[in-house]
Amino acid sequence: MPATATSKVALPFPKKIRTEEMRVWVPFENGAAAAPVAGSKQSSVTASPGHPAEMPVVDEDMRSWSFYQILEHNTIVNHRITGATVRLVKGEPPDEAEKKFNVKTDVMPAGDAGADEVEKFRASVEAHLEAVDSLANLKGTDTSPHTFFGPFDAHKWHCMFGFHLEIHRKQAEALSRLVLR
Repeated sequence: MPATATSKVALPFPKKIRTEEMRVWVPFENGAAAAPVAGSKQSSVTASPGHPAEMPVVDEDMRSWSFYQILEHNTIVNHRITGATVRLVKGEPPDEAEKKFNVKTDVMPAGDAGADEVEKFRASVEAHLEAVDSLANLKGTDTSPHTFFGPFDAHKWHCMFGFHLEIHRKQAEALSRLVLR
C-alpha cells in the first residue's frame, strides 16, 4: 500500500515523560514559542523534501537532518541531561566536558547515522528514566547552566529532557509528513 500524507509513522519518541512537571518553567504555551529563544536563528526557510519549515527553537542547521540524525542528536542530549541530573542530585562538581560544553558542536550528529540509532535512542530514554527513579529528590539541588534558559537544578534538567524530546518529536513528524507526500 503506498504511503499518503495521512499515513501514520510510528516514532520511537516517548509520548509523555512527566510533562506535567514542565509547566513550572518552560516558556512555551500550547506548543508555540512565546518569544524567540535567545541565540536561536530566525530565518525564512521554506519546507522542501527532507527540510521542514522553520520550527520554534529548531536552529536552521538542524532542519536538514535525517530521521536518524535527529535520533542521534537526542541520544547525545539525553545522556548529557541524565548525567547533569544525577551529578546535581549527588552534589558532584561538573566534569571537564560539561565545563567546556559547546552547543554548536557537542550535540551534533556525526553525519553517518543509521538504523542503529533507534535502539541507542530507546536505551538513552530508558537509562534516564531508571536514573531518575533511583534518585531521592530532584528539587532544590545546586544548579548548572543551560545554554539558553539559565541555571537549572536537577528537577529542571529532568523537565528539559521531556521538553527537548517534544521539540524533536515534532521535527521528526514534520520530516515524516514531507517524506510521505
